[in-house]
Amino acid sequence: MLNFIKNNLQEKIKKIPIAWLLVLPLSIFGVVDTIYLVIKHYGNQAVFCVVGAIDSCNTVLSSVYSTIFFGIHLSVIGLFYYSLVLVLILLFIVSKKYLFYLMLLAATTMGFLFSMWLVYLQVIVLGNICLYCMLSAFTSTLLFVVNLLFIVFNKDLRKDKLQIL
Repeated sequence: MLNFIKNNLQEKIKKIPIAWLLVLPLSIFGVVDTIYLVIKHYGNQAVFCVVGAIDSCNTVLSSVYSTIFFGIHLSVIGLFYYSLVLVLILLFIVSKKYLFYLMLLAATTMGFLFSMWLVYLQVIVLGNICLYCMLSAFTSTLLFVVNLLFIVFNKDLRKDKLQIL
């Protein structure tokens, strides 16, 4: 019985495209990164920063640009974003429904564009670099690129081969 489950799981893993095996850990990394920032922010604790000046992370994370929409901290928005990406990729892997992939592509595109705006704000406007923010921007960029390349190079992802709903 255990061998059957192991072999069945191995076969399913072999059928998962490498792109999804990249998206899963990237989205999990994003969730972990943002959970750390949420805990530090709402616990009124300084984050440990190794880039630039000691307070560069805290300067960025406590700036006027760090909250949006009725005072919600960007780390909460990031946690929601990475959790959404994780859920969408899992839904797509399980269901093979094209709608989930389109939602994933839309989410990663918006996440990438928003991350680029935030990088501009922290580097040009604030003149500081937050390691955690840059890791999140890099993660968001990788998620976008992987999903974009997957749709460009994967012939199986055409609408006629997958169910839309």
